[in-house]
Amino acid sequence: MGEGLRLDPARIMAVRRAALRHASDPAAARLAARAVAAGIDPESVELDSALGVLDAPAGRRGDADGSDGSGSADRRAGGEASRRAAPEDEAASLAILSEALMKAARRSLEDPTLAAMSRPDADGSGWVCAPFELEYGGTEFHGFLRIWYYSNGMSRIVGRMSADIRCGGSRRLLELRGPRTSPAIAYYADDPRERSAFELEFGRRGAVRAERLERGYCGELGSGNGLDADA
Repeated sequence: MGEGLRLDPARIMAVRRAALRHASDPAAARLAARAVAAGIDPESVELDSALGVLDAPAGRRGDADGSDGSGSADRRAGGEASRRAAPEDEAASLAILSEALMKAARRSLEDPTLAAMSRPDADGSGWVCAPFELEYGGTEFHGFLRIWYYSNGMSRIVGRMSADIRCGGSRRLLELRGPRTSPAIAYYADDPRERSAFELEFGRRGAVRAERLERGYCGELGSGNGLDADA
């Protein structure tokens, strides 16, 4: 429904099976639906491989030397950089994190399946879907970046970024909208202490909202102009 697709039973079951292969992960369902909207088989080996980044560390595929192409090498590089930057100031640390996420976005455009998912719709809008694995501050994170963009006729403009962040068995969502100088920030996590700490830390940087994780996963369904008539 979030992709504006007709609720065809066969399509629904294909997306459901794709999600089941990744522990019924809501992000896997969302990305499988994005694949369907882009004309990609949600049960293809290529998409299943890309969705593997959502799995818990013990369940992810790939060998130890990072040669599987899923981002392990970038994760190691990010970890080395973050350890070197530990004594440095916050600006240096943020630059390292920013570069690691930019690498993830660039890598997604080099992958044929992810690049196809990122192509714009007829109205010039679309989603860039980028899996990432990185180490920051001694902690390993993995998940997906989703960047919504649109066209003003001359160029493409980023309208929103959504980061689905995993650490061990925990999940969080971070969304940024609006101008860089005064963004609207939404943070979704199930730990109320973590939500309070986030609001306290980032409240001075823009409009901040912190809610339970479920609200973040359901948010896009309620943000459209209405559900498909089949619903």
